[in-house]
Formats: sequence, C-alpha cells, structure tokens
Amino acid sequence: MPYTYAAEQAVAKFFQGLLDKEVGKHVSLQIPTSMVDAMHYRMKIYSHVQSACAAAPMDPQRG
Repeated sequence: MPYTYAAEQAVAKFFQGLLDKEVGKHVSLQIPTSMVDAMHYRMKIYSHVQSACAAAPMDPQRG
C-alpha cells in the first residue's frame, strides 16, 4: 500500500471519529491529503461558517 494512500485513509478515519459529526463529515468529504491541511484550513473555515450561521438573527416573518 503506497504511503500517500495510507496517510489519506488515516486522515479520513480520524475525522470520521470526531465528536462533532458535522465537522467530521464535511472535512472527510473534502478529502484532505494531510492532517495539517485538514486542521488548518477546512475545519477552521467550516467552524467559522457554522458559528456565523448560528449567530445570525432569524427573520421573524419566515418562521
């Protein structure tokens, strides 16, 4: 088994086991090539978007 493939599979398995299943699903679907790539870019971006959406006020007319 090539090292690159094994590393990608290890990264994918790690993120499938996260407590926050939405973050894990999002990051694993992006197919990160290393832990550094996944943690520094994709998780931070996804977490930022999630917190921004949660903080946005809801439109009372939309329900």
